[in-house]
Amino acid sequence: MKKKFVKPALISGTLLSIGFWLGQFNAWLDKHSPSNVPDATSTPSREPLYWVAPMDSNYRRDKPGKSPMGMDLVPIFDKTSDDDGIKVSENVLMSFGVTTEKITRGRLERQINTFGFTEWNQESIRHHHPRIAGWVERLYVKTQGETINKGQPLYALYSPELVNAQADYLLALKQNNTTLIAAAESRLRAFQVQDDFIQQLKQTKKIQQNILTRAEYSGVLLTLPISEGMYVSPNEPLFSTASLDEIWVIADILESYAQQVTTRLQADISVDAYPNHTFRGDIDFINPTIIDHRLNARIRIANTQGLLKPNMLTHIRILLPPLQETLLAPTQAIIQTQDQDRVILAHGQGRFTSQPITKGLSSQGQTQILKGLKAGDEIVTNAQFLLDAETQTLTAIKRLNSEASKNQDPKTEHSMHDMDHSTHHQHMHHH
Repeated sequence: MKKKFVKPALISGTLLSIGFWLGQFNAWLDKHSPSNVPDATSTPSREPLYWVAPMDSNYRRDKPGKSPMGMDLVPIFDKTSDDDGIKVSENVLMSFGVTTEKITRGRLERQINTFGFTEWNQESIRHHHPRIAGWVERLYVKTQGETINKGQPLYALYSPELVNAQADYLLALKQNNTTLIAAAESRLRAFQVQDDFIQQLKQTKKIQQNILTRAEYSGVLLTLPISEGMYVSPNEPLFSTASLDEIWVIADILESYAQQVTTRLQADISVDAYPNHTFRGDIDFINPTIIDHRLNARIRIANTQGLLKPNMLTHIRILLPPLQETLLAPTQAIIQTQDQDRVILAHGQGRFTSQPITKGLSSQGQTQILKGLKAGDEIVTNAQFLLDAETQTLTAIKRLNSEASKNQDPKTEHSMHDMDHSTHHQHMHHH
């Protein structure tokens, strides 16, 4: 028998708990809404369910009066409607700052906002190795990061093998042997001896102990592991250079955008150093390896003015193809939960209902609506969370009331009726 009375008790406790929070919200609503107080001219008139203290919804009375804090008790009215919605007075809507907007059909401009870093154009990096062993007698570049120009002197190298190669060339010239001359010239060029040096040697007939090497291209000195007096060989690089004419930007993109990001998409890039300047380039490569749920895309940027430097933080906006003729809703109006996204529909005259939706892509404050709404529907864009809390609470109370009614055991009521009838019969028989 005890089990038959446990469920109603639990349901009653749940109803009281939910009623507490509903009372808190209702008290605020009615306190700020003079139109909720019964008016003699209203048709039909409504009677309050009870009166509650503005600061404590547990303090209830069946008639007007004062709260323990000396404040006037606030009337609470029954909220009934044809569905699970609520009706709110105009004064309360103004107090909450409720705003609405209609669902429209239009073009959704899409973009991905992310960040990245600049780096050297890896294709422009060059490593310089000597073609012959020797000693660096003179070094004309001193600092890593230094800018070098084409034709600029880099270093002077002394190599006994180069001295011998010059001597062989002069001997071939003296013998006027064209075959030996050609072979000697080829040998000097194999050692990266430049043509102007060979012409000078041919004219002066004087062997140079140190061979000067000039820059074949302009760029920035990336590495400089040598210094004057060092012995160098073809196995070790003398220095490395790279060009700033083009910079790569490596964009860091969430894995969820993997299907939308493709090559040849345009990207606008800005850096904090030049806030009013926008750099523009195209994605030309997407790394197929995803690390920590993120992928990297490479964007080439022309850097003719040399404003961009490697390792700068960049703000990136990747422009995606727009969606044509789709239902659009303000993103801020959508109430996102783990189980179901929803919005608050405005029906006019202060009536609101909660409407589940299925959303698609979002961009620039607009969200694609796949299911649940149609063009022309009016939804709440501000204070929707307060209205949603009220509608969800009322829905929960209605559901619990329905379950409580279904869980009433008719056998229990019949047994209690038979017990009362038997007691009454025994009492009459005793008399």
